[in-house]
Amino acid sequence: MVSHQQQHFKMIKKIFLILCLCLLSNIVWAGSNKPGLNPCGLNGMQRDGLTFYFHNRFSAEYKDLSKEDVVTFLNSIEKKDTKVTNIRIFKSPHKEGYAVILSYLFQNFLGGEVLVELNCIAKIYDSPVIYITEEGLQKFIGKSYEEIE
Repeated sequence: MVSHQQQHFKMIKKIFLILCLCLLSNIVWAGSNKPGLNPCGLNGMQRDGLTFYFHNRFSAEYKDLSKEDVVTFLNSIEKKDTKVTNIRIFKSPHKEGYAVILSYLFQNFLGGEVLVELNCIAKIYDSPVIYITEEGLQKFIGKSYEEIE
């Protein structure tokens, strides 16, 4: 039988773990609208925060497109002149189709060394996520999810 003190300690450990995960994955955004507080811009989001969300909410797995596939995808949606460096495709056993997020690399340097490195979400069509079908994925990059390396 577990004592009340042991239950209390387990609960504190869980709360601490959740807080750490929130801070590490940038789920907690700055509560202010002052410019400059979030390197990803006002109300900015990070790729890893959305990845955490899709994984935990939808049990989604993901694949990142190669540099060549990123170029192909951006050309297909007529957004080749963007600062996008990464495209992540999510597949969930609970949803049909795919969720797609585009991101760009933000880096801040101190003394010539990288101090901060984040993948910031690049909104497309005013949305941080676009949803596409298998046919759409084939159309945009010329291959299926299973063929993405």
